[in-house]
Amino acid sequence: MKSIDRNRFLLYGFTTVLLSVWLTGCNKPSSTSPSGPTNTVPSAPVTSPPVTQPPSTVSETPVTDAINRLLKEQATTSYPVLPRGTKLLGARVKDGVAYLDFNSAFNQLANMGDTTESEAQKALRRALQGIPGVRMMAVTVEGKPFQSQMTDWTTPFPVADLPSQPDSQKTSERNEVAP
Repeated sequence: MKSIDRNRFLLYGFTTVLLSVWLTGCNKPSSTSPSGPTNTVPSAPVTSPPVTQPPSTVSETPVTDAINRLLKEQATTSYPVLPRGTKLLGARVKDGVAYLDFNSAFNQLANMGDTTESEAQKALRRALQGIPGVRMMAVTVEGKPFQSQMTDWTTPFPVADLPSQPDSQKTSERNEVAP
């Protein structure tokens, strides 16, 4: 009985080895053709052409572009903070100050309330943040000072928020007790 199990085991083992060799590719066609053996030369690696960068897309008028983008966004929003019809007539940067000149539609901002005017100022500041060389901004309307009850828009004001005092300093001030 043991010899039958042993023979069966050998037969299955031998069959398994033959089957695995056949399945792994030992039956590939030979490299000889009817005309004789072929010489295979390793092919050179395929390389893709060098990637060329597109020309620089840095705008020559980043201030104008940023404000016009803001005005376009404001024109499509349900609750704009800048008056409808506002157009940028001109923009220039001198000594770190972006001078923005708007059309007369901007004057409507004076009648839209302090909160809206404050939000408009924040929106303009945000639009200019990150533009190299711009630290402050000033606004005129058709070359004249913008008449506002809230603030003087013609005197340059910071584009970026002023740094706040460190939390440790705030804590120590809160803990001080008056004598």
